[in-house]
Amino acid sequence: MNIMIKALFDQGYTSAAEAFGLPDITTAAMQSAIKEWFNLFFMREETEREDPSLRLPYAIINKLAKATFAEYDSAIAEGNVKSQWLNDARRQMDRKKQELLQWACVGGECFIKPVPQGTGFAYQIVRRDRYVVLGRNSDGEITDIGMAAYTSAAGRYYT
Repeated sequence: MNIMIKALFDQGYTSAAEAFGLPDITTAAMQSAIKEWFNLFFMREETEREDPSLRLPYAIINKLAKATFAEYDSAIAEGNVKSQWLNDARRQMDRKKQELLQWACVGGECFIKPVPQGTGFAYQIVRRDRYVVLGRNSDGEITDIGMAAYTSAAGRYYT
């Protein structure tokens, strides 16, 4: 537990894996591919000679998102308080679907993180370069991750 607390508050670490004291089990080839895709996608400055929308990875992912969700619609039949709550949650997630697909295509994997807010939840996307894979099952599915969130409000910082 002390390692987790230290990982959350000590800014001196160079990686999340180092902070959590556990190895990132993502292969070196995959880590390299993730860095390359993130660099190609958004880590370059716009210049007079280059508009980001003309970069091939950017164009492919945005066109794919538009095509994927062109005829997409979801709904839960209204009827009671539970279905109304589920419909509200679904609507919030629908607002994130294009961004979620974008980060899944760029980084290979991402998550939707429910954050308690008022009487329900807000949903945040956790892109692949913002968490460390700490465990996978025999099918290769992620079972454990490490991540930390930093927030500032009214001049105060929260982790």
